[in-house]
Amino acid sequence: MGKTRTEGHQPSQTDYEGEGHRKLNAHEGGGEGTLVKQAMVAVLWFLIVLVDVSKSLKCTEPVRSVKGKYLRGHVTSNVSTSSLGDCMLECFSDPQCKSINFRFKYLLCELNDASRNTHPWDYISSEEHAYSDIHPNEVAFQSLHLNMTPSWLQAHASFIDSNSSHSATADQITFNAGSLKNAALFKVALVADGVLTEGASLTVEMTIAVNATYGQTTDSDLRLGVSDGGKFIGFEIPDHYDYESNGPCYGIQAKSGSSLSDIKALAKNAAISQPSSYPGLFFLTLKLDQKWGSCIIARGHVGGFNKTVRYTEQLMLRQGLTFEVYKSDEKERAGIKYVEVRVSKN
Repeated sequence: MGKTRTEGHQPSQTDYEGEGHRKLNAHEGGGEGTLVKQAMVAVLWFLIVLVDVSKSLKCTEPVRSVKGKYLRGHVTSNVSTSSLGDCMLECFSDPQCKSINFRFKYLLCELNDASRNTHPWDYISSEEHAYSDIHPNEVAFQSLHLNMTPSWLQAHASFIDSNSSHSATADQITFNAGSLKNAALFKVALVADGVLTEGASLTVEMTIAVNATYGQTTDSDLRLGVSDGGKFIGFEIPDHYDYESNGPCYGIQAKSGSSLSDIKALAKNAAISQPSSYPGLFFLTLKLDQKWGSCIIARGHVGGFNKTVRYTEQLMLRQGLTFEVYKSDEKERAGIKYVEVRVSKN
């Protein structure tokens, strides 16, 4: 059974004005002093109406509802309600509730203890749901730090390329050959849309550990970076076979999607001194407002390497920020041990 809420009657402005007129009529003929007093009473009733209306407006926050979206993994309780609006009221009455999922088919209201702002990687598509922020403006972005282990990726990442099978152990998530060129392997939302402003001074630091044996002996070219849902900027990390012409890493900008398109390579020229073997550990930095990036291999790893890149594309940060991983050819094989991502305002 759906819950029914009965709101108490709030006096309208007509109620107040009628009351004021009745009081004036009861004192007709009472002299000038009485008229002044009654005028003051009428003004007082009018002010009460204004205060009552302002209270109602102040308690009503803007609510963002999106059909076809769902926040997974944060439901603390659920209840049957007759509508999405009643579900919002349930959340407002619960101090722990930050957002809701509403399942239309069963009129099921799910209360979440997190929101798409605090956990954007858990904000996913679900045709039978609608999602609503209850306090959309309460979180101001400052920084983010994620350690993406294989088990974390299995639980939270969106795996895109269904033609390229993947498997996971405690130490590594492995992507095998598929049928799509430039395929997206997985994506992780870092910042929800509408949280950042355009031109925000943002730095993204990425540390990625990959299977060095694959990079040394097989076709294993990876592309990693961030996108705004449309544009992608980042790096390509080729396997050791390509070091003579490309070096251990170079810049990439492209159009994001289920596969990369309109790909442009930047600073692709090989360095004079190349690592003697595939390192397996890379440190990548992007300064988004400056359209600048760097790729570093520590000196302790096969001699070290450093390359800087200047991008020509500017991400539209108000559209959100997503970490994305692609491969080059469909036959590529890759093993990712972990990814660490830090996002901070400068």
